[in-house]
Amino acid sequence: MVGGVNDDGTPIIVEVDESLFGKMKYGRGHSVQGVWVVGGVERTPERKLFVATVPYRNKDTLHTLLTTYINPGTQIHTDRWRAYNGIDKTWDEDGNPLGYTHKKVDHSKEFKAADGTWSGIKRVVCARHRTGSTMPWRLLEFIWGAQK
Repeated sequence: MVGGVNDDGTPIIVEVDESLFGKMKYGRGHSVQGVWVVGGVERTPERKLFVATVPYRNKDTLHTLLTTYINPGTQIHTDRWRAYNGIDKTWDEDGNPLGYTHKKVDHSKEFKAADGTWSGIKRVVCARHRTGSTMPWRLLEFIWGAQK
């Protein structure tokens, strides 16, 4: 789990983003096949992270992932994609508010940790391994290597 609250009571910021990992036919054009990956990176010196492949890139899937991987009290930064709306009104299965705060940020100015993570993963995972069956294993390898 990532995020939560610092010892001084301030929320930890987690940048959440999604990215398509796919192959391009003959090295150009649109992606022919790919896997959507959602991830979050703490804006802390430790840069704790989570990444997960998703079958559907929609609001329900995103909100389920966030409640699974992000601790209560976290300040979540996202881009302006509509599926992220309502994160700050998320409840656990017992009906308790999770206390997330949500900030929509300008991707080009304030999203360096998440973008750097996607770049790192795409450098490590070659295009032929970006399939639904192998991508979860490649993500685990990346996380394991990043935590060494």
